[in-house]
Amino acid sequence: GLNNQLFLLQKPLRGEEPEVPPPVVVAAPRSDAGNVAPSGAAASSVDVVATPPRGDAGDEPVSVAAARIKAELSPLATDVFVNGGTEPLGYAQQPGGLDYELEQSIGTAFPSDGGFRCVRCGSLLYWAPQKFPCGCGWPAFDDAVAGAVEERPEKNDPLSSSLPKYGVEAVCRSCGGHLGHVIRGEGLTPTDARHCVNGVCLAYDGAVEAPADVVNVVEGAAV
Repeated sequence: GLNNQLFLLQKPLRGEEPEVPPPVVVAAPRSDAGNVAPSGAAASSVDVVATPPRGDAGDEPVSVAAARIKAELSPLATDVFVNGGTEPLGYAQQPGGLDYELEQSIGTAFPSDGGFRCVRCGSLLYWAPQKFPCGCGWPAFDDAVAGAVEERPEKNDPLSSSLPKYGVEAVCRSCGGHLGHVIRGEGLTPTDARHCVNGVCLAYDGAVEAPADVVNVVEGAAV
């Protein structure tokens, strides 16, 4: 079953030495897929972030006030990003976890608008309408912001039925941090893909607006 995906614990992969995490990058807004690094990082553990309104030109604000985008990552987030570890099964639904804090703050773990940023570098990784419930124990998305998430083939994937048992790792293209895995062939969504992502890697940003052609997986229609 989907709850048995302990393959997320089998890291590091391909014999690579763990990388040293870079500091959080502070930068002005960029025009590519809305990726913008925060100009102010806070030490709060709150998942949901509040941001200023977008300008008349549609540019995103320089500061996204990302409460979970910290100068220093938690030990769990560091293990995930750097060593390719995983948060415990169901961690996102527990106090302090991504889904729990979304429920407490905005009343749902599946917002119809906004996006999710990398807590390590601030890059926009997933549109909120791409998030859907699947019961696997980790936050799931049917797709990513175009160009934001790199898919890397990896060995020793227990979900593969034939040798050499390759899987697909999801990596933040901006900072190179491990996010989770991409699974296909389950037939759960129109894209037939599931990005199984560690919630500790993500911060919700309610100020960004998903493109009109992004399909809301929960509602089954374009936003």
